Order: sequence, then C-alpha cells, then structure tokens
Amino acid sequence: MNQVSHPAKPISVLYVDDEPDLLSLAKKNLEATGRFRVDTAISVPGAQEMMLSGTYDAILSDYQMPGMNGIDLLKYVRTNYGYIPFILFTGKGNEETVIQAFESGVDFYIKKGEDPCKQFTELQIKIEKAVSDKKIDFQREKSELQISDIINSLPDASFAIDRKGTVIAWNKVLEEMTGVLAEAMMGRSGFEYAIPFYDSHRKTLVDLVLFPDQETESAYSSFIRDQDNVIIAEAIIQRPPGKCQWLWIKASPLRDKHKNIIGAVETIRDVSDWKQTEESLLESRNFLNQIFSSVKEGILIVDANTHAIMDLNPSAAALIGAEKEDIVGKVCHKFICPAEIGECPITDLNLIIDNKERILLTADGRKIPIIKNGYPFQFQGREMLLETFFDNTQRIADLEALRQSEEKFRSFVENANDIVYDLTPDGIFTYVSPNWTAILGHPVDDVIGKHFCQFVHPDEFSLCDEHVRTILSTGTGRTGIKYRILHHDGTWRWHVSNNAPNRDDQGEIKSIIGIGRDVTEQKRMEDELKQAYRQLNLLSGITRHDILNKISVITGLLVLVREMTNNQEAEEYISKINESIRIIRAQIEFTRVYEDLGSHEPQWQSLDQIIDSIWVPDSVAISSDTKNISVLADPMFEKVFFNLLDDSITHGANVHSIRVTTEPEEDTLTIIWEDDGGGISTEEKSKIFNRGYGAHTGLGLFLSREILRITGITIEENGVPGEGARFEITVPKGMWRIETRRAGEQN
Repeated sequence: MNQVSHPAKPISVLYVDDEPDLLSLAKKNLEATGRFRVDTAISVPGAQEMMLSGTYDAILSDYQMPGMNGIDLLKYVRTNYGYIPFILFTGKGNEETVIQAFESGVDFYIKKGEDPCKQFTELQIKIEKAVSDKKIDFQREKSELQISDIINSLPDASFAIDRKGTVIAWNKVLEEMTGVLAEAMMGRSGFEYAIPFYDSHRKTLVDLVLFPDQETESAYSSFIRDQDNVIIAEAIIQRPPGKCQWLWIKASPLRDKHKNIIGAVETIRDVSDWKQTEESLLESRNFLNQIFSSVKEGILIVDANTHAIMDLNPSAAALIGAEKEDIVGKVCHKFICPAEIGECPITDLNLIIDNKERILLTADGRKIPIIKNGYPFQFQGREMLLETFFDNTQRIADLEALRQSEEKFRSFVENANDIVYDLTPDGIFTYVSPNWTAILGHPVDDVIGKHFCQFVHPDEFSLCDEHVRTILSTGTGRTGIKYRILHHDGTWRWHVSNNAPNRDDQGEIKSIIGIGRDVTEQKRMEDELKQAYRQLNLLSGITRHDILNKISVITGLLVLVREMTNNQEAEEYISKINESIRIIRAQIEFTRVYEDLGSHEPQWQSLDQIIDSIWVPDSVAISSDTKNISVLADPMFEKVFFNLLDDSITHGANVHSIRVTTEPEEDTLTIIWEDDGGGISTEEKSKIFNRGYGAHTGLGLFLSREILRITGITIEENGVPGEGARFEITVPKGMWRIETRRAGEQN
C-alpha cells in the first residue's frame, strides 16, 4: 500500500463509522470542496478489507464501534501500513482514551457534537495538515536516508546532525572507532555525539558550522574555516584514558535544494600514527641538523652537475674562513681541490668514493692540508655530492713525530745492549731485536715463530711458564726473573728479564713485551762470592768453635779458683772476669748471626704469622692489627720483632701491654710497635740503634736496623718519654702488599 498519493490528485480518505448517516454527511461535505475523495466503511473489518484494495492518504475513524474500536484500527494501521495520517473523530471517550490514542500514534483527536459547519471545516484542516506534515516527514526521512547512505559510504568516521542537533547519520567506520552503534546514537541530541570523544556533553566542530562559537573554536588547533563554511581543525584527546589520540576533523554544512543549511556533517580521521611519524621525522631532521651543525668535520652539499655549493655546516665555514652566505652558490673548486678543476674524482673520473689528501684554499688565500671524503647521492631527483673534510695539519705533524719516535725507538732497540722481544700469550716469539744474534748467536729468523721453551733451560722452564701465566692473569708486569738460555754454540747463558703486558685498543692483552739482559758474568761472580763466603763462614765457624771451647776452659778454671780461695778481693776479680767472658760469648754469638745477614734472597713474609709466633710472658698482653700485610725483607726479618719485644720487656719498666698496628699509605707502609712502659728519653733516641749501646750487649736494636736496611726499610723511635716506647718501621713502595685472604682462612 502506498503511503502518499500524487499531490495533483484529491486527498483520498477512508472514513470508518458505525453511523451510516454521519458517513454520508461527512462524505458530502468533504468531497464538495473538490480537495477530497472519501470512501466509507461501517466497521473495522470492513475498513481493513477496503485498505487491502484501495490507496488512501488519510484515515478518519470513530472510536466507539461494535467489535473492534477505533484504537484497534489505529494499531492495525500502524502495524501494517506505517505512519498513514490517522484522525480519531468521536463523540465518546475520556482522558484515558485520548492518552491511549496518542500513545498508539494518532495524529489528531477531534470530538463530535460541536457546530457541524465548524466541525467539518476543522476536519478538513486537520486532514490536510496531517497529510502535508506526513509528506514533509516523508521527504525529510527520504533526505536523511540519502544522507545516511552517503555518510555510510565515506571511508572516514563520519556523522551528521540536523539544525536541532539531532543525530541523523552515524556510519560504520565511526561505530568501529567509538564502539557506539548507530542504533544507539540515531535520534539522540543534547551533544550526545561528543561523549565518545570528549567524555562530556559539549559542542564539537559540527556545531560550529551551524552556530559559530569563539570559545569552542579555541579548543581546537590548526582551525581553518573557508568561504563555504567548511571547517578543518585538529584535536588531541585521551582515548582510551592515558593514551593520546590525534584527530583530524572536517565539518561541512548540509544544504537542501534551495542552498539552505539543514544540518552539518563531521568527518573524523585518526592521524595519530601519521602525527607520530611526522614527529619522528621532525625529531630525526632536528637530530640530523644537530649532527650536521655540531660535527667537527667540515661538510659541503654540492650540486653534482654545476659543482655549486648548496649548503655547508659551521665547521666547514670556519675552516674556509668565511660566512655561510658568502660560500653558498660558489663552485666547490674555489675552496676544495683548486688545482683539480675538471678532474672531480666522482663526476669526472667516475669514482664511487673519494678519500684522499687534498688542499683547502681558505678565503684569505692560505693552503691547508685536508683529508676529504666525497660520496654521490640523490635528493629530490637531483644528483648531489656529500663532501666531508678535516684539517690534516696536526695529523701530519703527529705522523712526523711518530715517525721520529719510531726511528728513535728502533735505534734504541737495535743498538741496546739488552735483547728486546715480543711473545704471544701462548709464548711464541713474534719479534726479537737484532742483537739477539750478537748475544746468543741465533739468526733472528730462526727464533721468530718458535716457543720460548725451545731456548730456556729445562730446569727453568716451569719458572718461566709460571712467570708468563702470572702476567696474563694479573695484567701487570713482573721483573727480575733469572733463567738460563741456550746459546747457538750449545752453551747455556744466564739472563734476567723484565716483562710487561702489551694491550690492544680494547684493553685485551695481545702480547708480552720483554727486555732480557745477559748476566752470565755477574752470575759467575756471584757464585764465586758465595763460594768465598761459604769458605769464610767455615773458617769463622771453626774459629768461633775453638774460641768458645777455650772460653769454656777458662770458665771451668775460674770455678776451681773460686773454690780454692776465700779471698774477697780475688772474688771480685773473678766476677769481673766472668762478666767479660759473658760479653765475649755474646759478641761471638752476634758474629754468628751477623755473618748470615744478607746472605739470602729477600722473601715475602706475613706480619700476621710473625706476630703470632712471638712468645710473650703471661704478664704482658700483645695485640695486633696488621691487615693481612706481607713485607719483602731479609729472612731474618722476624728477629726485628723478637728484639723489639726483648727491648720492651727488658728496658720498658713495667710493660703490661704491647700493640702492633699498620698504617698503609699511597706509597709507603708504617709498622708501629707500641708499649705502655716508661718510654725512651729524648737524649737516648738517637743512640739506641748504635752498636754496643745499652745495659746489656747493645746489639739487639743495632742488628734490627741492619736487617731492615738490607731491603731499604728504616726504623726510628718516636714515642713520648714517660708514656711508652713507639717504634715506627717504614717500608718503601714495592716492598709490601696486602694479601687476598682465601675462603675459610682466619686471622
């Protein structure tokens, strides 16, 4: 069934009423105007049958009828024929009936019983208005449907509103963007369409097409309105919360065929990725500009065809000695490679990369040696050259200095009395200086590429191997290793080597450098001295033995003499003789100890172990804090502390406690021995280390000083008289170290 007939025809009306006279009267009145054609039915079923075969622009119906009433007919019409204008014309009914009618979709409600003439006039007016409004609504719905179809076909998220702000279109792309379905948004007003984007009821760009508003405009960036009232702007929203979304928005007016604005459409495009890309490109451009401006090398951008300088960085301008604007546009050969015009390595000689020493001609005419690199590239379809260069003056000077240094080093190595050599971490010779041949007889070529074990005596091979492995593991040099090495004539020569690690640019040990010295003659003299020393020791030992034997005889005879006489004066002489014998015996014992002094190589000795080995009387408490320190000293080093203990107990006057501490400094180590006795007077401080000074033999502190002196260690007394003695032993750099304690070890 058609909803609306052609406008040139009379309005077709179906009038339903159970009173035939009223049907006839209404039909005559309406058709008399010439604007209506009226069909009648006396019941609802009859009207339903007529509607199946007829076409009507409006339906007029009584309310109270047998069987089905007028509202039943209204519901039937709305269900089956949509919104055909429907007017309820009745003489009965109450407020409840009126409400039910309007809830069911009635267009007008006219009550019977008034002046018939006025009533039929009102009826004509209501029918015409209902039909006219329906035609307008139909055209509007048709227009909105067309708009919705157009909006749905757009590739961007879009919606449209009418002039009242009611949503009339909401496309699928917008559904996907917002998660709000069209059926939930269509027909909504009160700025509901803003909530999915701004979480509030507010004006958006589409509203500004209909009603300009400066405050709303200021909420957008890049706001542009053209002469056709089309607006383009950008907005940043938080969607979802905490995540920025950058939107490009366009709002355009909707116009009818008379060019009147009937609404507006808003198109929204998520350009977040594009904006991020744009920002990344901008950051990259700024970053590259910073590099371009801050790099120390000069950079020129040159047109490959004209060789005109297109751009340059500040370093290039500084090297040329002119302002940028005075350089741009000039031919590059005016400054770079002035002698090679027409022979550009890239454009004329077809090289891919130019990397050579060149000459820079400065603005004031100076010639500066440079290293130049040139690279071809394309930019916006143009062939370009990227040329970089730096001042080579200092490098040339450095190379010359290096050459002279290498000459000096080569001269030193080749003319030195010692052998200079280089070993791989595996012990393979990679270099030996020429005097290897002069000292050991082997041709240099016979040595390089061979392992050092092929030249070292088998008895010293493990020593040398340990020496190399220690350098590799600790990363530090070692000195003074002594070993025998094979001469070309088959004899063995004694050598001493000092070695150090040689590192690469990454700090890794790539080889071990060594300097070896022939000490065969020195070793022979040392052996002869040791032999002589052993013979002297044997002689002195025999002599001491004989003297001590005679002293024992004298001592025994004095005992007999004392028993044979009771003379008091003789007794005094005998006592003096015994004291003299005691002193002679002590001095002979001192010679035995002193003859061993310095006869052995210095050894690393633990202070902790030395202090722990000292026997101390029960009346004296000794404490120490020696911090795991070892000292390189004569093997008799421990006697120093035995002598200091003897001095504290013998001369300290009621010593009850002794404390041994250490004070490591940057280079030296101070070992402090303190007691709580009476101390040493100021006038005695400079004498106590002299031989023979003291109440007994006077040899203890003298011997201590001599033992320490062998390895450059000093001792002095710096205590306060009356407050106890304080001996300070100063150990020089390289003669002490802090040992690493192994897991499980205790003090």
